[in-house]
Amino acid sequence: MLKPFDLFMPDTLKEAFDLMEKHKDAKVVAGGSDVFVLMHKGEEHPCMIDIKNIKELQGFACSASLGMKIGALTKLCELERSDFVQKYYPALADAASKMASIQVRNKGTVGGNICNASPAADTAGPLYIYDATVEIVSRSGPRIVAITDFFTGPKKTCLKPGELVAQITLPAPTPNSGSAYQKLMKRGAMEIGIMSTGVKVAVDKDGICVLARISLSAVNPTPIRATVAEEYLVGKKLTAETIGHAAELAYGIACPLTWRNCEEWSKDMVLVFVPQALDHAIKRMQKGAF
Repeated sequence: MLKPFDLFMPDTLKEAFDLMEKHKDAKVVAGGSDVFVLMHKGEEHPCMIDIKNIKELQGFACSASLGMKIGALTKLCELERSDFVQKYYPALADAASKMASIQVRNKGTVGGNICNASPAADTAGPLYIYDATVEIVSRSGPRIVAITDFFTGPKKTCLKPGELVAQITLPAPTPNSGSAYQKLMKRGAMEIGIMSTGVKVAVDKDGICVLARISLSAVNPTPIRATVAEEYLVGKKLTAETIGHAAELAYGIACPLTWRNCEEWSKDMVLVFVPQALDHAIKRMQKGAF
């Protein structure tokens, strides 16, 4: 049974900023799929501001030559079903398709997923490997932060009072690249990930790796990039041996002592899922996908 709460639904950013200034302790929600679960468990939010009607934050624009701008209120199901996302940013489509249920994906938003700041946030891993940036807006204007700087701890972000996420920007797809997302779940569906990894690699005409991105989620206090593994792969051919060693380097930085997970075996799964994701990404690249 939900405790009573005041609900405000602004139609513009100005209205939202006015409400946030007046109700400084209000909880801002977009899809609300995470918040209402916690409220049913007893968490209290006497005042809530639902921003889902703000048109400036809805939808996404995309171009193979310019990249993609994703409004904070873009539904997860929109990414899952988009032909453009499936072709050019398939790891993001992979992640969206593995999140919760169809009902939740029809309600949950990209902005809500990252603002919830779970170490296991599904969209975070793909956004990390695609070098995304986050546009944050307030009365004083916008500011841009790298997605890797957005998460500051479990359930914590760099957002300041009076700020909202407006959109996430992804650079144009990298030529001769492939990407993928793998998620470990006990039931295989409708579950928060025990660990997950996003990967992206690109090669030159001789098959030498010129770019590598490896993200890990749910095995650290925040999603992270395994930069030591990425740096190792660059300049090498993507063989079973080099991929295996990259997985070992990623394993070395996994520290699954978080609110979400303290199981040592989830760290061991880094050795399994990173190679699987890299293999999938390479196969996509060989087929001319991304």
